[in-house]
Amino acid sequence: MFWRNLLLIAVTLLVGCSQEKSSCTLPETTDDTICDQSARLTIDRLKDTDGYAVHTSNKDGGEQSFILSTDKETYQSCNNFIQIPIKNAVIFSAPHLYMIDTLGGSSIVSGFSQTYYTAQREIQENMKNGKIKELGDFATADIESIIMLKPDLVMISGFGDNSVKIEQLKDAGIPVIENYEWQESTPLGRTEWIKLFGVLLNKERLANSIFDGIKSNYNEIKNRASMLPEFRDGFLYGAPYKGSWSVPGGRSFIAQIFEDGNIQYPWVKNQETGSLTLDLESITYAQKDNALWLSCGHNTKESLLNAHTNFEDFKAFNSGKIFNYNKKTGYEGVIWYWEESVLRCDKILSDLVEICHFGGKPEQLYFFKEIE
Repeated sequence: MFWRNLLLIAVTLLVGCSQEKSSCTLPETTDDTICDQSARLTIDRLKDTDGYAVHTSNKDGGEQSFILSTDKETYQSCNNFIQIPIKNAVIFSAPHLYMIDTLGGSSIVSGFSQTYYTAQREIQENMKNGKIKELGDFATADIESIIMLKPDLVMISGFGDNSVKIEQLKDAGIPVIENYEWQESTPLGRTEWIKLFGVLLNKERLANSIFDGIKSNYNEIKNRASMLPEFRDGFLYGAPYKGSWSVPGGRSFIAQIFEDGNIQYPWVKNQETGSLTLDLESITYAQKDNALWLSCGHNTKESLLNAHTNFEDFKAFNSGKIFNYNKKTGYEGVIWYWEESVLRCDKILSDLVEICHFGGKPEQLYFFKEIE
């Protein structure tokens, strides 16, 4: 432990700034707010210089503020300053990696969590040949390995208490943004986080255009669905894990997608914005006679039955339809859904409307497919 701590101090001194830094108050901003859907992200333009004030927050009251600017001289003493455009980033989440790639910025990534988390061929190959460092999850990642990459920015998903590692990176002059898109309660709120990557990469206009296109498509699908009779037939969602069954809460972004698709969500009265954990018996009693099963988490019925033999008594298993989000796969068979769906909420809505209202014709589906 002694030698490890000594090495960390040495690495920090090697790559960190000699000037002591502190958190700076955000400069005055204009009234031109860039985000209008997100509850966890605000981006405002700086009033007296080119750049942005970025503020993120989580549901527990945690907050972060950053100054993004090309003006390094003015803000170089601030440990919450990020010089833009960033040219070297360490990313730990596949959806964030996908947003960067969508903006044409994947070449800036010098470190990522694990190879099998991404469906992108180029990223996987660059991790295998060492061009991108494989770091593991942030909670277990080696801090010295991150520091030696000398990134302009590290972005994590904000799960758990990462304060010790974040402070170590700040001491080395490396800012860490905790991304809370996963805590957004609306699908478009999650999608809007692409604007953060837009300002980081100096591609704000492109990010805004991509978001506006997805938003327009989403609302068009929503409007069409509103003219259909409400789907009230009920359905199973998800699958059990270690004796319990988790479903999206009634105030989650998934529940919002069902509402926007004019689909009655079985747990709509629940107030959770995250997941709702149910016991397996209650699901079996209330939902086993439903003819539709969504997001089962398995690619075949055989795999589903191996997970729990009681599934053979479910109507959806015998005479109904079961859908999973495994239609679109990328390099090495990695499913695109987990990487792409945060940005492409319009595709999720389109698939669920097609399945619930029209039966789920394969050629009309993007993420989902009926399993056999």
